[in-house]
Amino acid sequence: VTGVQTCALPICEYTAHPGDTIASALADFPGREQLLKFMLPADLVQKIVLTIDNLPADSMSMQYRAVVAMPGAFTVERRDSEAIIGTRNARRYDAFVTFASGLDARRLVAVYKRFYPQFQKTYRSIGYPDGHFNDRVVQAIDDLLAAPTPAGAIFLDQPRVLYEYAESSLERRSVGQRMMIRIGPEHAAKLKAKLREIRALLTQEN
Repeated sequence: VTGVQTCALPICEYTAHPGDTIASALADFPGREQLLKFMLPADLVQKIVLTIDNLPADSMSMQYRAVVAMPGAFTVERRDSEAIIGTRNARRYDAFVTFASGLDARRLVAVYKRFYPQFQKTYRSIGYPDGHFNDRVVQAIDDLLAAPTPAGAIFLDQPRVLYEYAESSLERRSVGQRMMIRIGPEHAAKLKAKLREIRALLTQEN
């Protein structure tokens, strides 16, 4: 794929051996213990497809996530009686960001290419009969890379049970971009660096 166009043959022609599963492939992946700690093993291909498809969207159901919920509670502080994201909130994501930013991008993309037919079949089955999953992956990465880095405190509103960004331009962002804002600028920078690395491998011509 070059940019966001159609599925390139170097990806589409990859195939796993009969009976091989992505779970078994990931069992030999460096950092296996950390990978199993953060990934939800059941229906992994479907959950990965649904997660990636929903990252650039407005909302995502918890049942679609391929990654476990981060430990601890969302922390909120008060500044002049207004709610802001707690300064310690980013620590909840320390272990995951360390793991994700340390992934071997080439080996990760190799596993993705190996099982691409399964991803493609699943993607078309969820409502995109003419779509190419790799296009959606690149779109999701580009959306995450476009997440802003707000300076200073991030103010919150609580219209119901859950908190929302007080600034409408942030609250209107996609699921993925709201996540990148929530994890803090240092974590976001590390994840963006890894995403750029992965994107380069996915979009190279050969």
